[in-house]
Amino acid sequence: MEIYQHLADGFYCFSSQLASFSGSKGSVATQGGSNNFFEGAERVVAEREVKRLMRIQARHQPAMMAHPGVIGFGIGVNSDTRQLVYRIFMDEDEPIASIASMPATIEGVPLEVERRQPMMMINGGDGCIPCHSEQLSLPVQMGNSTSNDLACFSCTLGFKARDLDTGQLVYMTAGHCAIDATTCPASAPIGTMSLHRGTGDNGCSLAGLLNIGALADRAFPTLGDTNIDAAEIISSDAQTSSAIRDIGTPSAIPATVLPGDLVQKSGRTTGLTFDTVRFVNLSNLVTFPCGSSVFNGLIFFEAGGGCSNPPCASSRPGDSGSAVLTRGNPPQIVGLLISASNDGIFGGVVPIASILSRFNLTLDLSQGASFNICLQDESDPSKVVFMNLSTGDYIFSCNGDVVTGRGKMTIKGNSFTLQHNALDRRVLIKVDESVHKGTANLQTPPGTIKCSIVDRNTQDNTCNSQ
Repeated sequence: MEIYQHLADGFYCFSSQLASFSGSKGSVATQGGSNNFFEGAERVVAEREVKRLMRIQARHQPAMMAHPGVIGFGIGVNSDTRQLVYRIFMDEDEPIASIASMPATIEGVPLEVERRQPMMMINGGDGCIPCHSEQLSLPVQMGNSTSNDLACFSCTLGFKARDLDTGQLVYMTAGHCAIDATTCPASAPIGTMSLHRGTGDNGCSLAGLLNIGALADRAFPTLGDTNIDAAEIISSDAQTSSAIRDIGTPSAIPATVLPGDLVQKSGRTTGLTFDTVRFVNLSNLVTFPCGSSVFNGLIFFEAGGGCSNPPCASSRPGDSGSAVLTRGNPPQIVGLLISASNDGIFGGVVPIASILSRFNLTLDLSQGASFNICLQDESDPSKVVFMNLSTGDYIFSCNGDVVTGRGKMTIKGNSFTLQHNALDRRVLIKVDESVHKGTANLQTPPGTIKCSIVDRNTQDNTCNSQ
């Protein structure tokens, strides 16, 4: 790997003393390290400066990405000069002449040019021992092998979340792992069964594999989500655990990172690895089966801090969908691993903020999990609805069908009204605690009554608040 540095006067420089890398230039901290490159007051300055560089980057990105051989453009840090810099990635086969034509700075910010391998998305891969590909019992921790029942491959369980639209528990993995027999990314239909372990780790057989959920949604450039590669799988606590193998239970607060931050991940192929963020807000060309796309806003991390499964690499085929986390206590989720270089040195990550926003998720798994109102139908006690007065979460259970969601709460004294009008449903729940009465109606699709509940005395209900 070759790096060409263009340094000139007029660029931004941190003048105060900063926390240093552990080791020489280009190295990363070992797994015992705890300090990021930017700490304390310097970190506040760096965060502000990254935002400024992002605005400049946006003005120049089209021209820089159009340059012959350019496959990436992002923000990094030069550990010798202790400055935030721009970095251009050139295909390692690109002639030196292309590098020579690059500017030394962009609006006064130094530009460094690095030649390296292109990034690729690859599902599955050869078996690995030891790694996270063995068959485990339910509930399965994140960080282990998974696939669906439509193709032979393996990916990694990423992280658990709660869908704020439906109130359901889900887990997230890479969108390009939601495939059908074509192996094209995000080609699997909604409702496809998710499995543990991956079929690629089970001789392409479905025998003995466990059902751990169903595909609810997926995002990928071919579906119109330009910068996101993620899949949402409905999965209960009985099927999957929120704990991440070898790491533990993550914080409910998502992370933001800077160049030089220390991270970790737990993947199907490489197991537990300790890595360092090299670039943020990276625009990067990524190839995959059936095409290629430029992803914007990626985070890039680099191997070198140790691992549980030597020889150490940041990511290998089958690690797609791994959650990347900080090394704090508790660790915070940085994003989802979606791509890697052939040599396994680099990994590309979709930031957690983009995923939470696209799918309307929360990492606070307690949200919507408790209900303080229950209505029970007078003529059919098996028909019940639970409601959370604080969040607007609800669960209808009628005739063996369960429908969950989150609506808008209106509270006037002891009267509570919940409404949820969506493309697939109409929900209206009314409760008057002053007289201990309530009604609930669910239409799905709109115009078709799915469930109707009349409760004339909430005090004699046998349904229990959850």
